[in-house]
Amino acid sequence: SIEKTFTSQSAKVKPGGVCSYRISKAAGNMASRIFAAELGDEAIVVAMSPGWVQTDMGSSGSRVAPLTPDQSIAGMLDVITKLSPCDSGKFYSFNGSEVPF
Repeated sequence: SIEKTFTSQSAKVKPGGVCSYRISKAAGNMASRIFAAELGDEAIVVAMSPGWVQTDMGSSGSRVAPLTPDQSIAGMLDVITKLSPCDSGKFYSFNGSEVPF
């Protein structure tokens, strides 16, 4: 499950008119936890934030995201290759740091 960092429950909630977007990301994070619990040793399931990536949505107006899609993908693949069963149910950033959830 790939999620945005600001959907972590520990993130500060600010007004911004993106309620449905935030709710969908939080639901995705919870789905990852549920699947991890249900699948147990059968699979490693994590939620992952791709970071702020240069996409049409991520770089709008005068804002320019710092990560290219290739950088984000390379980071996520590096994290994925290092996962072990004890990581299942956790939320990670593309750079390997665990995101509180």
